[in-house]
Amino acid sequence: MATPQRGGPYSQLDSLEQEIIDLISQDDEPRNKAFLLILYRMHQNLVKNTEATVSTASEVKATNGEIIKFQNKYLELRGGWRVILATIGVVAVLLGAIQGLAFYIIQRHLHDTEQLRVKIERMQELFGNHGLHFRAPGE
Repeated sequence: MATPQRGGPYSQLDSLEQEIIDLISQDDEPRNKAFLLILYRMHQNLVKNTEATVSTASEVKATNGEIIKFQNKYLELRGGWRVILATIGVVAVLLGAIQGLAFYIIQRHLHDTEQLRVKIERMQELFGNHGLHFRAPGE
């Protein structure tokens, strides 16, 4: 019987496999030979499964690394959007404060103008017009 060979990380035949191959080639009884062939096939399948498991595990690790990189980029972008939204919020609050201050200044100015008009009218009543006339806006 020819000696089987495999590639990959298990390219060398281990001692158990070599023993099974030697026993198969030495035994002349069909029942023992069949049992040893089945044992040898099971051993080969276990080795192939181990190779597949190792390969799959390394692929899963690589994929997991890519997923973690993507997740970190996503979290960075999500954090960036939070900064942008916070900045827009601060700008909106500042613009609202400026608008409120402008409204207060305009109201204050209109109030002061009205007070000045009332004082001028009182002075005209007390001291006479003497050619001065105060016109309110819209007259």
